Amino acid sequence: MADRAVTDRRPLVLVGAQLLWFAAALPFLGLAVLTNLGTPERKQQVAAELPRLVVGALDHRAVGVLLWVAAVTFLLSAVFVGPGRRWARTAAVTFTGLYDAALVMLLLGDTPRPGGWLVGGAVVLASLAAVVLSYQPPVERYLVGPGDPLRSTA
Repeated sequence: MADRAVTDRRPLVLVGAQLLWFAAALPFLGLAVLTNLGTPERKQQVAAELPRLVVGALDHRAVGVLLWVAAVTFLLSAVFVGPGRRWARTAAVTFTGLYDAALVMLLLGDTPRPGGWLVGGAVVLASLAAVVLSYQPPVERYLVGPGDPLRSTA
């Protein structure tokens, strides 16, 4: 597997998917930083921009730790797709589904300002576009290398 990853060129659609996954993880990283390192004044300022569901959560360190773990795991799975690991794509797609569902529930739980809808919608669309790109034929050929039992014989 390592030899194939070194010799085969990574498809551009896979690079695009990775970049979109990175962009989709940024809001979660930002909330993790804010929850763990933000001043109370800054938390209140940000909380004023977010739905009411988030206001109390910004004061709990455990939420910040969970956001760190989730965002870093999501980023690592997106990184490991690059060298040709199918399990990493599966993990990134799973995280995409979980994050998008949580984000949509958060956005629908209250009526945020238009900026929240814009950022939330952009994150959801970017991550869904990454999923679509990660299943394109060039990526499939890259992830399922020669001699792989999943390779089609047709």
